[in-house]
Amino acid sequence: MEKTLITFFSPISDSEKNQELCNKCNKGGWKIISPSQVNEISQDPKDNLVWLFIGTGGTEKSVIDYLSKFSDKTIPLIVTHDHYNSLPSGMEIRKHLADLRMGTRIIHVDMNRISDILNKEYLLLEVKQKLQDYKLGLIGEVSDWLIASRIVPKSVKDVWGVDLIPIPIKELVESITRHRDEKLSETTEQFLKHAQATDRTDNQIFEAQYVVHAIEALVKKYNLDAFSIECFSLIQETDSTSCYALSYFNDIGLVAGCEGDLPSTFTMILAKLLVDKPSFMANVISVSPEENIVNLAHCTVPLTMTEGYSIRSHFESNKGVAIKGEFKLNEPVTLIKIGGSSLTDWWVSSGIILKNQDDEGCCRTQVEIHLKDSVNYFLQNSLANHHIMILGDHQVLFETFLNQFLQ
Repeated sequence: MEKTLITFFSPISDSEKNQELCNKCNKGGWKIISPSQVNEISQDPKDNLVWLFIGTGGTEKSVIDYLSKFSDKTIPLIVTHDHYNSLPSGMEIRKHLADLRMGTRIIHVDMNRISDILNKEYLLLEVKQKLQDYKLGLIGEVSDWLIASRIVPKSVKDVWGVDLIPIPIKELVESITRHRDEKLSETTEQFLKHAQATDRTDNQIFEAQYVVHAIEALVKKYNLDAFSIECFSLIQETDSTSCYALSYFNDIGLVAGCEGDLPSTFTMILAKLLVDKPSFMANVISVSPEENIVNLAHCTVPLTMTEGYSIRSHFESNKGVAIKGEFKLNEPVTLIKIGGSSLTDWWVSSGIILKNQDDEGCCRTQVEIHLKDSVNYFLQNSLANHHIMILGDHQVLFETFLNQFLQ
């Protein structure tokens, strides 16, 4: 999507004031053009958004005449401000386009903050655009116990544009047999070097690396943008785990989820696209309504989210390689979950990291969080078990995006 703003002014408006408005618009990477420069706009069929800045009143007919040059798939976004009858004009235009069944809305801005506001709107629309034909691989099946975490692929495609790509677990196992390196990669050597401790054998480390390279081959073969893996079947087939692989892929920017949990993996995808950060997919292991505290745990975490880590066995099976990560204390976080068969249900809350825990009765990476919103959600209204943690307070951004696109 090209960041282009088409400006409209009345022929009787003050040219100096018009230029002053254009100067304020011309920030944050936006290209400012007049309607006569229509050929300078991208004609990419995937880029069907047209950003219209209504500088003054008296521009209604000019805008409608201008839009007649575009296809009926064009989505005009009407940008208005507080002065020179901009909003009244925008409202007239919006209603006329609605009568023509042309989807549109008004983005009303403070001219002193226009670039910040438009860049935020641009990000939200760009994320929606990126999800079109996004390829989410499912390696294996959804784990049997995820009885409340099933999706209807067609419904998800209709709502979000995401394609589900099924890949048999057998294909991963066969790929592992073909990708058995004789020495550790530089990445795996660094993984070992920076660990605070490890109780895993050299052979177990090699096996974990084989999983990484085998998944890399599948990602390339199927041109995947993200994936989730039925990791417990992998353990049963190979005695190895995908915990190190999932950490690695999330760290390099390719979203990877556990247990074939597609709603949670999709939540991680949104986190990556909206805030460009990896995320921690975890079990909710306990809550304290009195203190409004929630405890999360899982056996893998992106290393870039941690201050330090140890290499351990996988909790339930005591096999393979898993990661016990340590988070920085007193850091703001966001907990979020998208759920439902169409991925249209959601919940989000910000919080603060209180402590890292070391309970041998739980998965390896463990964190205690004081939540902003009530933890009673987890007991009364939760969207299944797994929830996603992202570093930083992004609650408003997620709420804005989800409210806007799931109306």
